[in-house]
Amino acid sequence: MPRKRDKSQLSLFHVPIYKRVWFKRLVGALILLGVLGALGTLIFLKPYYDRAQEFDLDEIDNVDLASVIYDRRGVEVGLIFADENREHIEIDDLPYHLVQALVAAEDSRFYEHRGVDFMGIARAAILNFKAGATTQGASTITQQLARNAFDLRERSIERKLVEAFLASRIEDEFTKSEILELYFNRVYFGPRAYGIRAASRRYFSKEPADLTIDEAALLCGLVKAPNRLSPLRNPEGAIGTRNNVLRRMAVEGMISEDEAKALQEKPLTLNPELANTSHPYPYIEVRKQLESVLTPEQLATGGFKIYTTLDTKLQEVAEQSLIKRLAEVEARRGYPHQTFAQYQAAENRAQLTGGEVEREYLQGATLVIDNQSGGILAMVGGRNYADNKFNIALWARRRAGTGFLPFIYGAAFERGMFPGTEVDDEPIDNKRVMVGDVVGILGEWGAESEEVFYEEKIPARRALVNSKIAASVRIGEEVGLKNVVDFARRAGVDVPKEMENFPSTFVGQTETTLAEYCRAYSFMAHGGKGPNQLHLVTRVLDRNGEEIYRRFDEDTSVEVTDPVTAFQLHSCLKESLSQGTAAKATTRYGLKEMDAGGQTSTAYGFTDNWFIGYNSRITCGVWAGLNRPQSIYEGAFSSDTILPVWVDVMNASVESYPPTPIFPPAEAMRVEICRTSGKRATDYCYEDVGMLEGTDSRLVRTTYFEYVREGTDPGGLCDVHERDPDLQPDNLQLQPGEAAAPTVTSRSVIPLAPVLTGLDPYSSVQSIVQEPEKAPEKEPEVRRATVVRPVQVGGQTDDDPPFRVRLKGPGELTFEDE
Repeated sequence: MPRKRDKSQLSLFHVPIYKRVWFKRLVGALILLGVLGALGTLIFLKPYYDRAQEFDLDEIDNVDLASVIYDRRGVEVGLIFADENREHIEIDDLPYHLVQALVAAEDSRFYEHRGVDFMGIARAAILNFKAGATTQGASTITQQLARNAFDLRERSIERKLVEAFLASRIEDEFTKSEILELYFNRVYFGPRAYGIRAASRRYFSKEPADLTIDEAALLCGLVKAPNRLSPLRNPEGAIGTRNNVLRRMAVEGMISEDEAKALQEKPLTLNPELANTSHPYPYIEVRKQLESVLTPEQLATGGFKIYTTLDTKLQEVAEQSLIKRLAEVEARRGYPHQTFAQYQAAENRAQLTGGEVEREYLQGATLVIDNQSGGILAMVGGRNYADNKFNIALWARRRAGTGFLPFIYGAAFERGMFPGTEVDDEPIDNKRVMVGDVVGILGEWGAESEEVFYEEKIPARRALVNSKIAASVRIGEEVGLKNVVDFARRAGVDVPKEMENFPSTFVGQTETTLAEYCRAYSFMAHGGKGPNQLHLVTRVLDRNGEEIYRRFDEDTSVEVTDPVTAFQLHSCLKESLSQGTAAKATTRYGLKEMDAGGQTSTAYGFTDNWFIGYNSRITCGVWAGLNRPQSIYEGAFSSDTILPVWVDVMNASVESYPPTPIFPPAEAMRVEICRTSGKRATDYCYEDVGMLEGTDSRLVRTTYFEYVREGTDPGGLCDVHERDPDLQPDNLQLQPGEAAAPTVTSRSVIPLAPVLTGLDPYSSVQSIVQEPEKAPEKEPEVRRATVVRPVQVGGQTDDDPPFRVRLKGPGELTFEDE
């Protein structure tokens, strides 16, 4: 018979566990511990939570941005960085595959969490435990943004807690798209690459919108270790991180497995941006000028828009022409120096072998300025910035050469002379100026020719147009060296004090810069006024678009001389381009039709070549020489070396800066001068050119117009041409340049004053003189007459041929019969 169980034992055995006393006590203890733990956790975390609340989220996009330099048309010239190379870009301007690559590489659950990914933390912890080391991070994109924006750099649990609380705040304040935009514009991608736009340009020289999938994957892979994985330093590491991101994109379903494999097989192709600008010389000068208009604090923040006077189109022409034309000089047969191409080849060999390289080769510089404001339109400070970082155009002081001659004539014209004033043109003893050899005949290297002709008496115009040194020195001696130096200084050439005592200053032995020369010539096209100083920066805007600097060009010009003197100089330098030392500008190099003037300039010994010229809008100067002053080559005249560079630039400028005619000033008096005698013309100043042309007798007016200040004595009446009283006065009303019947003869005697007191209706005895008149509003077109009589030289008669002088070298002359 079965034994019955005790009911008290059965009831105790079947009581549910949650009703048992010990369990209730255990649960109570656990709850108490949980509450106490939660309270403890809250108490522990509160300081970190509070610290996270202290950060101002309005400052999250306050980053140091690159400042952008623009030319006068708004074309981007380059970037200036304070400490970081960074440019802002909108999220809508980024390709979607770039966003995908970042999410796959850094935070695959970005669109699911609210700043902290707890699942990611758990996964990273497991993986790190298995690996026995920290191989996986769990920071979300939002946490990384918080860390970078508020400089949470220390490695500690406390920093991670603050970062987590701050990430939650950011998620509450910004949308996911805004977080991505902030991140892409802030994150570091390697040296000179802060932000995605700078990184895209740095490694691929393209905008982010043009990045391919593999390029996007590479950039996003750099975020983990940008310095170590930089493709410029570690191409194998860069390929590895790129391929890992592509694999992650395939795992996340962003691209297919096949597409990922194909992209992983692609070679690494970079196109690194080598510089912050393609025009380094003006770029560096803009940076320097900014230091004078902005405070150090402003410069440190960056993000400015800097507008300049630069014209990138003209800049490119100036750069390319200088390179091309100097290479042509070096290609000349017998060129005695190392060429630039030879230097580059030697430099390449030296990089492989560690040898030394002779750095001497033909250098050059070009500068173009606005005549009125002094704004720099183009500036080439050297042939190659990588080899020559010294800006020759602004800072190199070299011998001025014969480009100094116009200042002699400017000082003379201010004191009563005018272009028609006759001057002596005979060889001069070198002791007068003490250039080169102390004894001997002063060389005429300024004439831009190895053959030099001396003429006994010539107008000042002819002396300047043909850069006749002997005649110019005589004018300078008459005017006084101090007056000449004063004129040059007013124009803009900084002549040292000691050069006031050396007559060699007359022939350009003082030193100047290309910048000084350009400024010193610009007044001739601007009524005697020149810019006070040259500049590049016109205005600056901060990152909010507020204007913080503007240059006002009003009242910045300075008066160099009076308008009459300025126009007289211009009329001579204009003729230099058609008949003088710079005639090759039109006859060989193709200068376009424009009212322009210019002066060749060759220093003694052919060490420095200059050409300075202008039109009504701009002045352009070009220089060439070697770093250590020495002869470029024997007979190296500027009309052969650098004049074509000037022509290239001036021709290119016409479209954007169309020049206007340079008219004589209203206060000038127009005087008709006989070209044959150099004196005031009469109605008898015609000569027969038919005989020279082998045709029937044909008379041409031998006059031209000069412009003088009121009260100037033009020097008497023409004493070469006279009315033949035996002939009828049928052709007295001819216009200059028109042919006539042979009713006028050339004779040597003419009354210098009226000899009749009564009427003389046919002007049978006295000359009909063209009285001075006010300058017209527009200079008349005058057909230049041909001089038909032989020029008298050295006291020879008209029947004797003139002699010519062949220039062997500065100071070395030989005389020959024609």
